[in-house]
Amino acid sequence: MIGRAVEAGIARILVPGYDLVSSRAAVALAAAHPELIDAAVGVHPHFSAAPSPAEWDELATLAAEPLVVAVGEIGLDFHRDLSPPAAQRAALERQLAIAALVGKPVLVHDRDAHDEVRAALLGWNGPGAGRLQVQAGQLGAEQQRRPIVGDHEIGRRAQPGNPALPDPALPDKRLQSNFSGILAIDKKLFPILESAS
Repeated sequence: MIGRAVEAGIARILVPGYDLVSSRAAVALAAAHPELIDAAVGVHPHFSAAPSPAEWDELATLAAEPLVVAVGEIGLDFHRDLSPPAAQRAALERQLAIAALVGKPVLVHDRDAHDEVRAALLGWNGPGAGRLQVQAGQLGAEQQRRPIVGDHEIGRRAQPGNPALPDPALPDKRLQSNFSGILAIDKKLFPILESAS
């Protein structure tokens, strides 16, 4: 699959973690293919109740690795509530603190939790660039126009029959479309993508 990506002209791939095991795997992939792959480490809101204190410590250590370019995918998902909301909030706060500590941007998942995610990001003292990942149709017109924080961009995940199309009212192309299984990344992290868009 990596060979096919190179043949197709893919310049960089960001592999995000969703739990500790996948975060370790993302770092291992980045180590095996540093010319192509960067890692992000994090605990997705669906799994936010699972990590032990030792696992949170290991995640913080991984986040400081040079091959890791972001912390994520982190956030809140109140649509499915696969982890209790209180655990999701605590995990988001912990991971935003980790990202600030290591000076890295975040990849943020937001589903049916926009106001809380926005408040968390506005209160965050980390780097001013990152990605906000939302489901197609989850942000209304007014929410799309409200600034999230700093240079954050919004990516909407497109699904068959429900494409995520940019809103012309959103300035500076801050709204980008993503497709299932592919996470679009902040162009500020990878300037080479500017020429591909």
